[in-house]
Amino acid sequence: MRQTSIKDYINKYKKINKMLRLVINGAIVFLLWTIFYEFLRDYYIFDFLYEEITFNLTNIQLFLSKILLNLFSYEIDVYGKIIRVVNGVFVHLDRGCLGRNPLGMFVGFIIAFPGENKHKIWFIPFGIMVISILNVLRIVALVITNENYPQYMEINHHLIFKYIVYFFIFVMWAIWVKKTKN
Repeated sequence: MRQTSIKDYINKYKKINKMLRLVINGAIVFLLWTIFYEFLRDYYIFDFLYEEITFNLTNIQLFLSKILLNLFSYEIDVYGKIIRVVNGVFVHLDRGCLGRNPLGMFVGFIIAFPGENKHKIWFIPFGIMVISILNVLRIVALVITNENYPQYMEINHHLIFKYIVYFFIFVMWAIWVKKTKN
C-alpha cells in the first residue's frame, strides 16, 4: 500500500481551481494575520519586533519626506512621529499613516493568489517599495496641503490620497493576476 506524501497533497492542491485556491489561501493568510495580532503580539519578542519595524518604517518615511520637502524649499523639522514645517503646520504620522494595512493587503493577496514562489519573492518586495514610495509622496502632499490649502486637508487625507494608493495597489494586483495567468 502506497503512502501519500506531502508532495502528493501539494500536487493535488495545485490541480484545484485557481479561484478556489485563492479563497483557501486567502483564508489561511487572514487566519495567520489574525493569530499574530490577537495572540502573538502578547509575547514580548513578537511585540518588540513589530514595534521596532514600525519605529524604523516611520523614521525612514519621515526622513524621505523631509528630503523631498527640502527639495521643494520647505524647511522641515522632524520630532518623533511629527513632520513640521518650520514656523508652520505639522502632520502627525500615526500607525495608520504608515501604509501598514495597504502593505498587508498587497502582500496577503500576492501570497494567497496562486503563482510561482520564485516570482513572489521579487514581486512582493517590489510592491512594498512602490507602496512605501507612494506613502512618502502622500506624506509630502499632506504637508504641502496642510501648509498651503488647509481647507482641503481632510478630504485629501481621508479620501483622495488614500484611494490613489489603493488604486496603485489594485493595478499591481492586476499585473500579478495577468502575469500568473495560465
